[in-house]
Amino acid sequence: MPRICPESGVAMLPEHVHWSVSHWHFREGQWLQKLIHQLKYRSDYPLGMDLGRMAALLFVHHYPHLCPSCSPQDCLLVPVPIHPKRCLKRGYNQSYAIAEGWVRILPSVILDEGILSRTESRPSQVGLNKFERRENMRSIYTVEDPGIYAHRSKHAVVIDDVMTTGATCFELCRLLVHLGFKQLSIMTLG
Repeated sequence: MPRICPESGVAMLPEHVHWSVSHWHFREGQWLQKLIHQLKYRSDYPLGMDLGRMAALLFVHHYPHLCPSCSPQDCLLVPVPIHPKRCLKRGYNQSYAIAEGWVRILPSVILDEGILSRTESRPSQVGLNKFERRENMRSIYTVEDPGIYAHRSKHAVVIDDVMTTGATCFELCRLLVHLGFKQLSIMTLG
């Protein structure tokens, strides 16, 4: 069953983050890691869409009480931006592939690519502890298009492939709260 936070024994979520769902347990060397590597490093956009569809199906099955907050008129999917250099190298942002699959099951608006951006290309977070990850992500996102302000009344669901310590998603949520979003959630594959 997908894990939803907050739950007993799990770290509390930042202010305004109502729920966080990771659909599969990510273990080094296991099937999900292999699929995520194929998605990120082998340019398999259709795989990202398939994983997004499967995640949405699991969400509908396990959390039907949360589905109303994901309606097209109330929800804005916010795929985590990656730096333009990384996007050029990969050919796309994998979080957008996941979001495109998600909306096939739970129709929602996806924030257009380029409205938010990642301002710096920093080293991979693999091997960093949670404190180093948080510091590595501090103030890394910015607004490129003021059109985002028109969506502030919507429930923003941050979409990413994997959440390890939450530093990436939490930093993006911090920016969204600063922009005036009141209801935020996080959905990751693992």
